[in-house]
Amino acid sequence: MNAFLKHMLIQFKLGLRDKTLLVDFYLLPICFYLIMGGVMSSINPQFKQTLITSMIVFGVTMGALQGVSAPIAKLKESGTLRSYRVLGIPAPSVLLTEVLSTFLHVFFASVIILLTAPVFFKVDLPKNIPAFLVVLALFILATTAVGIFVGAIAKMHMASMLSIVIFVFSVMLSGMMFPSNMLPKALIYAGRILPATFAVQAFNGLSFDLSTDINAGLSLVILVGFSIVFGSACVLKFISINRESV
Repeated sequence: MNAFLKHMLIQFKLGLRDKTLLVDFYLLPICFYLIMGGVMSSINPQFKQTLITSMIVFGVTMGALQGVSAPIAKLKESGTLRSYRVLGIPAPSVLLTEVLSTFLHVFFASVIILLTAPVFFKVDLPKNIPAFLVVLALFILATTAVGIFVGAIAKMHMASMLSIVIFVFSVMLSGMMFPSNMLPKALIYAGRILPATFAVQAFNGLSFDLSTDINAGLSLVILVGFSIVFGSACVLKFISINRESV
């Protein structure tokens, strides 16, 4: 257990020292939040109702996809995973340290947005903070699971491209920047294969008492489903990779 915690702490520190991960986890999401928060609040004062949700969904999607898919693919291709196996560290343990490290980075960035938005943009905090934190935690886990799955099945350069594609579609189709009901029906349904869509619905319904297009409780359950399905697929894939490298 001590070895696992030390490994996780090292992984967390590496995330702070790696310039690319620092950009993905903190700098880009927070800079986007500061710029877009000011612009959108000035153009459309009603955007303030969903500013915290939109900016946190953006940050989580950016960090949990971009920040984890390429490193996982690199871990797989560089032979580092085999080194862990030789040292007796099982693949699920390696994945768990990646998940927890990513979770902490993305969670801290989200808390920064949550606490500063009322100060900078005069927006209201969520009406139900505990529900907000539950949705946030489940959304981070679901998106991280998707990011790790992308890194597990694709080579490093392809993993980066796939994560960017998923990120762009999440921004455009999830409802984080504008109401999803403004989209054509085909795109509305396309957006429902993305964790970000259900996170927006769950945040709005459970944390801010806003109207939603999808039942907020059902959205929460679907986020759990994303975590279980993609998390299980990642574990099975890495166990398979370990066996092939024997």
